Amino acid sequence: MCVLEQSNPTKLLTAITEFYNTFWVQGKPIAEQDVYEPALAKALGSEAEAKAVIEQTATPEIKAHLQRNTDCALEEGAFGLPWFMATNARGETEGFWGFDHLGVVIDHLGLDRAGELKAML
Repeated sequence: MCVLEQSNPTKLLTAITEFYNTFWVQGKPIAEQDVYEPALAKALGSEAEAKAVIEQTATPEIKAHLQRNTDCALEEGAFGLPWFMATNARGETEGFWGFDHLGVVIDHLGLDRAGELKAML
């Protein structure tokens, strides 16, 4: 099983939320730098930090890291995003695809469903 690390999950969640809002709520073309750079700056709190992150993504090390993560995900059976690999307390590992399966992931992990979260399928 692949283990992918995230040095700052809070910033990642904030950035994903901002990108989601920019693309799905505002309807902007998120693949264009003049759209994603301000969204990233809003998520990170500064234009300078956003520019630094964008510059860093062009390095050979980051591109190699992305390739390793992509290869790992494909080896585990990923065929779309979001893809979750979850291992429960019994040591059973299973892959789940799509936001609509979050309820199933929670069940697999044996977690308590807070509120009304359930699988949409």
